[in-house]
Amino acid sequence: MRDWDESAPGRGDTDELDELIHRLAPYLDTLACDAVEIERAAAELAGAWSGAASDQWQADVSGVVADLRTFAHQARPGAEAVNAYLWAVRDIATRADRAIEGLAEAGSALQRAQRRLTQVLADPDHDTLDLMAAHSAVQIAEEDRQTASRVVSWLAMERQSADSYLASTLAQGMPSAWQRTGPLTSTLPVTAFDRGPDGLALWLAGLPEGGDGDAATRWLVEHLSAADYDALLAEHPEIAVRLMRADTSATFAARFPTLDAALALSDPDQRIGAVVAACAELTATELTVLARCYPGVVHNLDGAPLAVRIAANRVAISAHLVESREALAAMDELVAGQEAGPAPLQQTLIDGWRTSIAWCEDLLFGETPAIGPDGMPTTVRGHHVVAFDPGANVFGELVGRLDAPSIGVLVGGTGTNLPAMSGQFSRAWDFVTGAEQNTLAVITYLGGRMPQALAQAVDSAYAKNIAPTLAAFVNGVRADTGATITVGGHSYGGSVVGRAEVAGLIADRILHIESAGAGPGVDSVNDYARPDTPRYTMTAPGDIIGMVQGGSGRILAPHGADPDTLPGFIQLETGRADANDPNSPVVQGGDSHSGVFGDPEEERRPDAWTNMLEVMTGGEVSLWTAPTYDVVNGIPTATHYPMSDPAFRPPMAAVR
Repeated sequence: MRDWDESAPGRGDTDELDELIHRLAPYLDTLACDAVEIERAAAELAGAWSGAASDQWQADVSGVVADLRTFAHQARPGAEAVNAYLWAVRDIATRADRAIEGLAEAGSALQRAQRRLTQVLADPDHDTLDLMAAHSAVQIAEEDRQTASRVVSWLAMERQSADSYLASTLAQGMPSAWQRTGPLTSTLPVTAFDRGPDGLALWLAGLPEGGDGDAATRWLVEHLSAADYDALLAEHPEIAVRLMRADTSATFAARFPTLDAALALSDPDQRIGAVVAACAELTATELTVLARCYPGVVHNLDGAPLAVRIAANRVAISAHLVESREALAAMDELVAGQEAGPAPLQQTLIDGWRTSIAWCEDLLFGETPAIGPDGMPTTVRGHHVVAFDPGANVFGELVGRLDAPSIGVLVGGTGTNLPAMSGQFSRAWDFVTGAEQNTLAVITYLGGRMPQALAQAVDSAYAKNIAPTLAAFVNGVRADTGATITVGGHSYGGSVVGRAEVAGLIADRILHIESAGAGPGVDSVNDYARPDTPRYTMTAPGDIIGMVQGGSGRILAPHGADPDTLPGFIQLETGRADANDPNSPVVQGGDSHSGVFGDPEEERRPDAWTNMLEVMTGGEVSLWTAPTYDVVNGIPTATHYPMSDPAFRPPMAAVR
């Protein structure tokens, strides 16, 4: 397996090791029994045979029996360690493929940006703005390349760690988790559960590093009451780091064999179906054990119950909080000895970790708007996070009730990133509270790195990279909840949603909001996995997004066809700034790109916002009416939008 290198941390043929474990498995339970049978047969024979030959034979048999027992003692944990290693390598390989592809794309983007800069510099009459844009593009591309390179390097460190751990485990012949948990847990005082979080944490801190300590930690948290568990995780989040580690003892497979088998399926939709079926067989207690003891398995597992994912992600966020605090403390200690203070890169890292710490603390402990058991708005402690992988820029948050009959999944546009997801929450909360009581929940979703500047937004690679992740996430939510799912994409997010449909996303309704396009490579709804899905689209007049939409006659269409003109889409009215005031102005121009969502603080909602809500809840929408023009000598001189007439009422249609 050591044919990988730092540039390809996922390389290696795992099939041969898999075959070895498969062939060994049937004998693991019989080896010890065989030793007992051989020893018994030898003892019976010894009663009827004596002499030097008999003594020699007895010694030989004793050696064989001892070897069998030793091998039986070491073979199972060895097989379990190899199995865990194979799982880790395959996970690294999957992420490495994406990272290496991202590195190659970032390198190509950098070359293009550098060529453009060279061209601008070679032009003696170049425009200053062109030069600034070219320099900016080079800087952004270089940052993207460095980020991708760091991801590959980190995966190489993970692979080396996995190799080293397996080697040391096999060398020690480490016993299996259930065998070592007993002696460790026997050291826990019988009064420990009455000593509160600090007493439990003190015992946990004394556990040895590695799988034995991890297994004992899982044993402890499984046996805590809900209140004690919550208090321990909140006051001592360092336990989350252990709980997030991969299970090296194979106890997960033993306790949840059906779910473990589902994880091995490679087809996303088959895996989601198998996960849903496996979780449906589990009791409420078993689901709690999943979230507490194996959060690293289920916190981002598509098809797992959202309640389980929310509970598991509290552990994942706690672990990330600890890692960020430790990284910040190490950097603070380093720069404390520097007379000149932190270097620019060090300061950037410090600021990033501080932001990460504040973000995690808010996700865990912040006062958050929510819908209470009585269906009325209230506040709760922490956020309901259903997807969390900061390293991959993946984040999803449920806003509203888990049992809502309709769920909207909203994907933001250019500039969407982890720190900006708080703004997405506000937008989602506005929809949830605007709907009839308990009828709508909204998930704000980020499935990977999004373009952060307009110069990047013409690149469809971001949409292509995120599409499979979004497709699997939505399909998992739909299979788990049974709710009516609407997936909406705003701006660049429309391109992401369209491409995700190509990748297999299945929803009840699709909504494009000021969308960049129907999806990279999409020229017809027949390019989607399900062409007959009801699809709605809206673009306010004068929105600059029209410059990149791939309508008829466009030369540059990186995000596919224009959904406003593509057959199979229903174009909705963006209308007036206040749906309740026919004298309010028409939403149009540069501010309309986000203006279609309105401003909750002004307590008025545009017709566009109302249409979005009606699509998500299955109501009635107003349809787009084309403008008329004054024409002089064949040239349009003025545009008249019907909605600018207070007496105009647009045609209406029921949402399918």
